[in-house]
Amino acid sequence: MECRKSYDRIPATGRSKKNVPISKYSLMTSRSIRKFRKLDVRPVLQKGGSPFPVIMAKVETLRPAEGLELTAPFMPAPLVELLGSRGFESKMERGDDGSWICWFWKEK
Repeated sequence: MECRKSYDRIPATGRSKKNVPISKYSLMTSRSIRKFRKLDVRPVLQKGGSPFPVIMAKVETLRPAEGLELTAPFMPAPLVELLGSRGFESKMERGDDGSWICWFWKEK
């Protein structure tokens, strides 16, 4: 998998700076991120629970070379803001089923 340099980050448009379509798996902009831990909060929401404590517990367990791949039925804009204030980069894409897939990672 090709990693991009930090100055060639993938914008939210889903295209690289050279206007080439990108896949969701090419978002690893840092050589330091080797693995994204997956979390799907849709079952938590279907049971009437709050996904926030589940998400934050997963974020707290991330190791230095890990990021979080979050699947949710809506765009988690407040979470993006919160994790951004804690030093996380993010990227979001709409899934084929209408859900949102969000990746969060820290640059070193």
